[in-house]
Amino acid sequence: MRWRSTIAAPGGPREPAVKKCPTVCQIGRVTPVTTLRVLATSARHLVQRSSGVSRTRTPSNGAKRGGAARRVALTRDLYAHAMNSANGRTLIAVRHAKSSWDHDVDDHDRPLSGRGRRDADALGRLLVQRALSPDLVLCSTAARTRETWERAHAVGATAGEVRLVRGIYQAWVPELVRLVRQTPDDISTVLLLGHSPGIPDLVEHVCVRTDSADWAHLDQKYPTSGMAVITLLGPWRDLGNSSAHLTSFTIPRG
Repeated sequence: MRWRSTIAAPGGPREPAVKKCPTVCQIGRVTPVTTLRVLATSARHLVQRSSGVSRTRTPSNGAKRGGAARRVALTRDLYAHAMNSANGRTLIAVRHAKSSWDHDVDDHDRPLSGRGRRDADALGRLLVQRALSPDLVLCSTAARTRETWERAHAVGATAGEVRLVRGIYQAWVPELVRLVRQTPDDISTVLLLGHSPGIPDLVEHVCVRTDSADWAHLDQKYPTSGMAVITLLGPWRDLGNSSAHLTSFTIPRG
């Protein structure tokens, strides 16, 4: 992982493209049917590893229902990740984990609280579980956002590059949109790690609203460590002007 500090306002020269490993949809000629078969197989193996249930063991009815729910969720996440890599862009909008008010420091320098550290760890585990490895992390320079990513990375979350951007701190939607629009087109996944109200308002602004359970969850509250995964079916420069969809909304808790 490389840290790169970008203190000045966004808009400077672009960094060299970050190479990433090819996904299942980028190797050879893959049809939708073969893609789904690979995803279903991957989901089944992940469920077996996470549940610890062998193939020969007969689970109870409750375990069957729980296993089915996990298979559906994992298959959905894997399918969305593969499709996004092939056809669009993925924006992961994360609000920093809970910060502490017990230190007499400037707001920019407030660290995470004990719960915030546990939640940041949970965020990292969630990124690993869902195979979300951003090509680029755009992280506010505030202590609580930097510590959120550092702890997520410590438990396994990875990224091609991490940039510290001073402009994310106290940014409103227009500034965040302009920042993300500057992303090179050869980058398929960006994780934007910032603050409220900027991050929650950005999701509301760029995504097409539906009656999904994820929207209902988000409408209740976008708390600290909340993570929205957004699919953008177009180049980064069209963010806010083209269709973007909320793929999932999750609140990791440690």
